[in-house]
Amino acid sequence: MKINLKSISIWMKVLIIGFALCGILVYGFGLHEIGTSFAENLGEPYGDYVLPWEILFWITAVPCYVVLIICWLVSNRIKKDLTFSNENARHFKWISILAGIDTGVFFAGNFILLALNMSHPGIFLVSLFVDFVGFAITVAAALLSRLISKAALLQEEIDLTV
Repeated sequence: MKINLKSISIWMKVLIIGFALCGILVYGFGLHEIGTSFAENLGEPYGDYVLPWEILFWITAVPCYVVLIICWLVSNRIKKDLTFSNENARHFKWISILAGIDTGVFFAGNFILLALNMSHPGIFLVSLFVDFVGFAITVAAALLSRLISKAALLQEEIDLTV
């Protein structure tokens, strides 16, 4: 069974656009409403702390959108049947780096807000799950980078023997 790389590339781009649109909805419209709702439910002192949380989330959105751009580039290379290339290995290395930076910034920002008493301990504990997912993405992207690099090397060797 031959895999149609063009259709895989199209589906990847549909997913990337979907993630981008969901991010726009959440970061652009939902964060303020969610933050205000949490502040109202948690009580008096937390109402003034919505803006620092929004700023933290906006900062962490930047690497996410850079990763979506990199994924778009990977999708283009898959369409050209260049899945196992050093270029894609570098792309996944950058995804790993960006995910690690984003996870670190989110953890540090969350910890700082908690230390400044601008957050609730329950929110900090729940956000550790987000940190864990970010760390898992970091490790998975690093592993994919290594595997794609090895596969590219093997493919070059095969191309030279043929």
